[in-house]
Amino acid sequence: MQNFNRLLMLAVGVSLAGSVMAQVKTVKLIHKVDSVLTGMYNKVDYDTAYMSRPGHRFKIKLLTNLSRFELIAKGKDMELDWKNKPRSSASIEVSFLDVSAGFSINTSGIGDKNKDLEFNLNSYGNRFSIDGSYLVSKTVAGNTRYYDNSFRINEGLLKWKTLNVTGYYTFNYRHFSFPAAFSQSYIQKRSAGSFLAGLTYQNHSIKVLEETESDYTNIRQRMDFLSVGGGYGYNYVPNKRWLFHLSSLPTLVVYAEDVVKMDDTSVRTKIDFPTFILNGRAAVIYNFNTKYFAGLTLVGNKLINRHKGTTTEENKWLGKLFFGFRW
Repeated sequence: MQNFNRLLMLAVGVSLAGSVMAQVKTVKLIHKVDSVLTGMYNKVDYDTAYMSRPGHRFKIKLLTNLSRFELIAKGKDMELDWKNKPRSSASIEVSFLDVSAGFSINTSGIGDKNKDLEFNLNSYGNRFSIDGSYLVSKTVAGNTRYYDNSFRINEGLLKWKTLNVTGYYTFNYRHFSFPAAFSQSYIQKRSAGSFLAGLTYQNHSIKVLEETESDYTNIRQRMDFLSVGGGYGYNYVPNKRWLFHLSSLPTLVVYAEDVVKMDDTSVRTKIDFPTFILNGRAAVIYNFNTKYFAGLTLVGNKLINRHKGTTTEENKWLGKLFFGFRW
């Protein structure tokens, strides 16, 4: 019995020692990650006369978001104007240094069977920035004219998916800051601008839903576009409280594919040259002080495609109104 008690005490001691060691390793890992992130955050590779860090480790933003997609085509033999329902949401974003995470609640279409889904992912740096958005919509509807026939596309007939990913490179990164306008992880102290280089990938897919009563079922269309280009951005700072941002990045499509499938048959359509994707941004930021700020941002992209006398425009935009504080 005495030996059993000794073994039990030994086992408990080993277990406690293992738990303590695990906690020590966890604490060391947290300190290491914190040290790396802090070092990256405090690295000064910019002109401090033009920009600075806010000086706070944590940030919370409360946002209300509004987005929409539309497809417009005009030609001699065809016209259409399709839009999805405007999508609104409320979200909260929590940041530690340059790492952010957010949570969003859809505030539009409550009780609607055909709810749209949208995902947005972005990363803003003084040199490199990337914007990504993905929309799945069953609320696309609108009017269509094909030769002398006119009809309406109703909600629930189509399932529309669109993906847009755009990457930017900022040449004047020592003076001009995208994060100051869009993530507020920097503060622009003086007005500055920069030439931009960028790459955009877009994917669109349309499917006629089989559960509808339409005779045109099992029809799918997929379009892919890759474009490159350059543009310009400018941050205007009239005083220490206000920041106004405007930037444009026109890109030329260098690769395109348009495939329509009906059952087992595929038809490829040639995309005429030139085809463009235009990316634009705007922002207004007001700093109450170093802790509290508010703002409005707008990000949009437009695909302009011409084929056999018909001009097609696909527009997607996202607006955000927010209030934030740092500590």
